[in-house]
Amino acid sequence: TLLDDETIRAIIAPYTDAASVEIYRKRVYDFHAIMAESWRDGRVFLAGDAAHMTPPFAGQGLNSGFRDVTNLFWKLAAVIKGQADPVILETYELERRQHAWELIETALNLGAQIQPIDPLQAAERDALFESLNKDPAAMQALQDDMASSLLARSVDKGLALEAHGDSISGKLLIQPEVINAAGETVLLDDCLGSGFSIIGYNCNPAELLDPDTLRLWRGLDATCVAMSTEPGRGSADWVIDKNGELGDWIGADGASVLLVRPDKFCMAAATASDADKKLTAAHKLLFQ
Repeated sequence: TLLDDETIRAIIAPYTDAASVEIYRKRVYDFHAIMAESWRDGRVFLAGDAAHMTPPFAGQGLNSGFRDVTNLFWKLAAVIKGQADPVILETYELERRQHAWELIETALNLGAQIQPIDPLQAAERDALFESLNKDPAAMQALQDDMASSLLARSVDKGLALEAHGDSISGKLLIQPEVINAAGETVLLDDCLGSGFSIIGYNCNPAELLDPDTLRLWRGLDATCVAMSTEPGRGSADWVIDKNGELGDWIGADGASVLLVRPDKFCMAAATASDADKKLTAAHKLLFQ
């Protein structure tokens, strides 16, 4: 009955002149919160809606698909080029499944708030949000909690070295503004390229690392980037952390060298003293 024009006009009549409205599309929309039992069968990989279907309330269905492909594409490329063993393809689902399900649960929770069919539940929701709107701090806390699964992304298992607790390793690299060698303000990604990258903060990784370690990553076409917050430090090709955001981000970890994957997750975080050891260990993860 909800698809009958008379029903639709009756619903909108209190708010507009229903007789003057042209109804050009109508449908009962259904959705799913499901996930495939396995995302791989031999040479076939599932991604996006083929791997998981998300309710629309968080707007994350297509975004989850992009995240899947971003995780998978560089691993496939590395295997095809002979730059990694095929076993790394097993980390695709390992790294993505939990986060995809967290977003599904976020969407389900939002849906419970947005479209309750019980009048009492709807009244309780409205009273809650009326109260929250009077307390900006409480409303911000609710928004931060709801967005946590969107913002706090990390890989705690798979192709990340010692990814646990507060370690930078395994976390998605932030995207601050930097000043490149030409003096232009750009985003950090513009300096890292599309493959692996090694960021030296207040050091030049091309000079800091042992030649044997550097050769391992140069063999995978890794880009070395020397960064600092201080203009004039190092040579003219150093990148400047314009607002010190990256320095603040890595400061608590004490890292000065970051190995970044092509999908911009940090694969290893090291100090100057253990950079060779950790980057060599990280390289071995590709050839298990």
